[in-house]
Amino acid sequence: MERMVEREERRQSALRRAAEEEGQREKLLIDHGLQKESATLRRIIELEKNKVHAIREHQNNQFIHMEQARRRRELQERERQAKLERIRKRREERLTFCDPYARYVARTRNVGLATPAVAQGK
Repeated sequence: MERMVEREERRQSALRRAAEEEGQREKLLIDHGLQKESATLRRIIELEKNKVHAIREHQNNQFIHMEQARRRRELQERERQAKLERIRKRREERLTFCDPYARYVARTRNVGLATPAVAQGK
């Protein structure tokens, strides 16, 4: 009878150990799975941050290039307007002063030189 009780106790003890070991294995598997999932989520978050950073950097570079192009166009337009103004002034001078001497006098006035000796009657 003692042997049967002893065997039953050993059997119960073995079953408890087996159940505990199974529980520990499951816990380890769950912990390992959670660690993998956590690492995956951290990696996804890091990749997303890098993606957002790259997009912002690209947008910033694009904005800078657009601003440079706008300034370049404005400068070209100012240069074009200045050139047109010079052409208009020359044309005006030609049309206003048909006499070559009058044109010369007008130019010297614009430059700030004194009138020629011929104009003073010498």
